[in-house]
Amino acid sequence: MANSRKLSTATATLMSDGYGTYWLVTNWHVLSGRNPITGDAMHSSGATPEQLTVHMTTQMLGIRWPITIPLRDEDGDALWMEHPTRGKQVDVAAVPLPAQHNQLVQHWINPTDDSSPIWIAVSERLSVVGFPFGITAGLGLPIWTQGFVASHIELDFDGSPCFLIDARTREGQSGSPVVYYSTSGMYPVEFGGTQLGNKGETRFLGIYSGRINIDSDLGRVWKPSAITDIITGNTKSKAL
Repeated sequence: MANSRKLSTATATLMSDGYGTYWLVTNWHVLSGRNPITGDAMHSSGATPEQLTVHMTTQMLGIRWPITIPLRDEDGDALWMEHPTRGKQVDVAAVPLPAQHNQLVQHWINPTDDSSPIWIAVSERLSVVGFPFGITAGLGLPIWTQGFVASHIELDFDGSPCFLIDARTREGQSGSPVVYYSTSGMYPVEFGGTQLGNKGETRFLGIYSGRINIDSDLGRVWKPSAITDIITGNTKSKAL
């Protein structure tokens, strides 16, 4: 939002560093309103966000509680965090959830948790969970769209802490969590095996940030390690 006017919609994911602070994690370009490569304003008016309006789904499904979070202080300096060493080169950012809203938190992701036994290989099917065009599946719940792993997760694509997926995504899905989700409880493990676990077995793989080219369905997913660097680095953005 800028001057109480909506500039865009996106998706954010609640995460916790395990020390009592909750973070809304989304993309750098969402909170800055700027292209992370060129630095240009993304809205046609040239306006950039001053605040974020977040619609939190409560325990009563269908009831969404809007809260407003300032993105700038009185001097115009950013209140949100970017990567401590790479800055906007990592298209992920985090803004702390004001403590007075902690009672609205039901679920969150711990990006430092690497205990999942699920092994993800190239071509594996993944889900991008978010709000394309700002729409919901009903009752405030997100839309699940599908994609496939397009580059080796163990490797950093283009020297950055991200990997590629092949997925047809749209505006509003920026900042979506990307997960492997098994409805049956059967999931892949290392060396080509499979294992039967609990139904709904899930592994969080990162934050989606958009396609690498307007003519391609290949998109970047920023790894949990990059997110951890941001919420532990506590480095305020230098975005104008």
